[in-house]
Amino acid sequence: YTVGFQPDGVYASDPVNVASGSFTNAVTDSAGSDVSLRYQFADTTNPQELAVVLRGTFTGNGGYEVRVDSNSSTGHLSKITTGGPVDLGTFSVPVDTAGHRLRFRTQGTTIEAKEWDDGTAEPSGWSVVATDSTTTTAGVTGVSDTESGSASTSVTVDDWSQTNPTTPPAATATYTYNADQ
Repeated sequence: YTVGFQPDGVYASDPVNVASGSFTNAVTDSAGSDVSLRYQFADTTNPQELAVVLRGTFTGNGGYEVRVDSNSSTGHLSKITTGGPVDLGTFSVPVDTAGHRLRFRTQGTTIEAKEWDDGTAEPSGWSVVATDSTTTTAGVTGVSDTESGSASTSVTVDDWSQTNPTTPPAATATYTYNADQ
């Protein structure tokens, strides 16, 4: 599993089963980041949590995360503190083993997330929007998986992309002109 840096500022990855308790391939983000990914839990009987962090620190004090649990219909948008995550808002998520899309964005003091079924159109609105000025500087982006039960299970993360919403990559267009037509 690798996270690659591309000239257009987008990060991409191959499918990965995130190991329990890991902070996988944390990369430096900008003060504004927009992450999109596909995820799929292996099962819903053994508690499993997927967390995506933006503006994070390795000290566990600072940044924001969006969390979804394999056996809960509530997703969480949280501020990371030394005392643990503090919810800024919640949103509905399905409890199943189907593929889902997740988008998480920080821009200025606005933190927002949305979730939808894979293979369907992205909703125009956000599932949850919060305002917080605790951490407005760049940090790290990471993804983690935590198992609560004794059985080993996994979550697959795929189609990861990350951009800076303040200065997104420039659009590219190709024009072809044929004078004979």
